[in-house]
Amino acid sequence: MHWNTSTLISIIATLNFGVIFTLVMVAKPRTRLRIIFGFYLLTMSSWSISAFLTISGFGNVLTWFKVMSASPIAMMLAIFFFVQTMFGFRRKWAPVTIVYVFLAILITLFTNLVVQSAFLNQAGELQYELGQYFLLVAGPGYFLIIISLFDLIKGYGRTHDAHQRDRIRYLVIGFSITIFASLSNFTELGKYPVDIAANGVTALLIAYAILRHQLLDIR
Repeated sequence: MHWNTSTLISIIATLNFGVIFTLVMVAKPRTRLRIIFGFYLLTMSSWSISAFLTISGFGNVLTWFKVMSASPIAMMLAIFFFVQTMFGFRRKWAPVTIVYVFLAILITLFTNLVVQSAFLNQAGELQYELGQYFLLVAGPGYFLIIISLFDLIKGYGRTHDAHQRDRIRYLVIGFSITIFASLSNFTELGKYPVDIAANGVTALLIAYAILRHQLLDIR
């Protein structure tokens, strides 16, 4: 196993999301909004855990890298349904997104169309090669998150409740940080845990929104 700053970052991010997930799940009543947000936190935890297992070299690097690549797709679906539930509407084509994510995850995990290779070099750095269909599979997920951010911004403009505006503001910032940081995986920075570090920042923002502004009405 390899222990370095990257593995430490992934461990901290995992612990952060684990604590928030527990806080949301034990909160009563267990509303639909809280359950969906819990699913979002679960996908973020999966992302961080698989990142740790990938970077540390514990187990098969390629397998865990595929899990790390599939987790953000599930995360985008969670955000998509969370935002709709938060504002009380549902798009007619929403069920199609569930089918898309299910198929995208299967393709990512069990084929080489999305991820062709992943390994740690002698220096312990992550080296990987994405498949030619990566954007075709992952692209629609980014479309979902863009729509979700647009809905949050619209909701921010409609409400005059100061607390609600603060909650939405932190969600927009947190989700945006996660998505923009994930784009680093398409560059040379992909071998570093930029996205995982950003996820840790998002976790802190969510925790602050819960403690300071009662996000999800959790006190």
